[in-house]
This record gives sequence, structure tokens and C-alpha cells, in this order.
Amino acid sequence: MAIDTHCHLNDERYDDVNEVIASLTSNNITNGVVIGYNMETSISAMKLADENEILYSVIGFHPGNIHEIKDGDMEKLEALAVNKKVVAIGEIGLDYHYEPYDKDAQKRVFIHQLNIAKRTGLPVVIHQRDCGMDLLAILKEHYKELSGIIMHCFSESTEMAEEFIKMGCYISFAGPLTFKNSKSLPDVAKMTPKELILSETDCPYLTPHPHRGKRNEPKYVSLVVEKLAELREVTYEEMEKQIEENAKKVFFKMK
Repeated sequence: MAIDTHCHLNDERYDDVNEVIASLTSNNITNGVVIGYNMETSISAMKLADENEILYSVIGFHPGNIHEIKDGDMEKLEALAVNKKVVAIGEIGLDYHYEPYDKDAQKRVFIHQLNIAKRTGLPVVIHQRDCGMDLLAILKEHYKELSGIIMHCFSESTEMAEEFIKMGCYISFAGPLTFKNSKSLPDVAKMTPKELILSETDCPYLTPHPHRGKRNEPKYVSLVVEKLAELREVTYEEMEKQIEENAKKVFFKMK
């Protein structure tokens, strides 16, 4: 059994979403967490979670979508967060990869959503790309007041991982851990305390080896768990059980 803590089943590529969801149990997936990245996808994530017992939702504005924010959206987001199937605010963070981008605007929206998480008691799911020390500095200022921080699809260095681990952040591993060119990720997987490890697919993106090139699905999270178990020299069952305990602690403790 396995949990996919970060999937985008609300993506338009899942024109067969009902069939994919129906297949989760037969593929030994106990739960899936469907992630929003703007208002539309946050609402669709909530809808999928409300309609399917094994799914939960995460709502928020991705840094690449902050230009879509309209007056009243932050207030609406906070109101939606009380839904019993909403388990986190996300995916939120900073992304300086694609130009043009407005660093100051990204930081303002990020901090605003961190404050929503504080007020609602929800953890946060963090997106981080090419943002150097800016994200780390913001989290250091706010982490003590947050109920949990999940570093989604971690791809940073061991040095950055150490900084996040010091703050008690969960490190979530996805398909890139299985890639031959995964660089520092195997070392991060080995060094992360077992109680801070999570698994995800980020589907439909980043399909694990040996299925690269295909549309990713939650069922492939087992390949990530398998790789984690191999690197940490434990059984698949031990690794899966630990991840399940971690996911329940950070996402489902209030549900």
C-alpha cells in the first residue's frame, strides 16, 4: 500500500479521471492528496476530494499563478480552507525560473498564504525553484507558527535539505529520485530523518523510471517508495508504513 501526497488529478490531461480514481485501490493506493495551484484548480481539487472518500485536497496559489489573483480571492481561499477534506495550503512558494517574474509580488502572496495557514491551523505545501535563499529566509521567519511544512518534490542540495530539516520540514520525494541523473537526491533520501519522509508523484508530471515518457499517475508512487527503501536499506513495507505514519501526522491529524 502507498500514499500519493501530491497529485494533480484535477489536470486536464486526466480526461479519464474517474477511471484513474477507481483504479487506485486495486493499485494499492490508500489515499491521494489532490493539489490546487490557482482558484479554479483549488476548487476542482476540493470537488474531487468531496466526491471520493480516499482523496483529500490542498488549496492555494502557485507562485507562477499569482497574476490570476482577483480581489477577494485570498478571503475566499481562507473561507474554503475550513472544508473537512482540505488538509493544507498549497502549493505555494517562490519560483524564479521563468521570466518575467516579480520577486516582491511572489513574496507578498507567499507570506499572505502562510498567514492563512497559521490562522486555519493547516500545514503548507511548498514549491521552490531557483529562489535561492529567499524562500529559506521567509520560512525561518514563519516556521515556528506553522503546523507543518512539506517541501514538495524536493530537488535541492544536501546543504539546503539540512536547513529545512532543522526546521522540522517534511521532505517529499517524487519521480526524479528514480532518475539516473538524480544528482544529490539519493544522498538527501539517505540523510533525511525517517519521520520527515514523504512520497508523491506530482502527476501527471515527472513519471518515475522505468515509465518516463508516459503520463504519470498515483499508482507509480510505489516506485518512489521502492527507491527510498532501497537507498535507506529497509524493506518496502517498512518504508511505506513510515510514510503512512508521517502523512497522517502532518496532513490528516485534524481530519
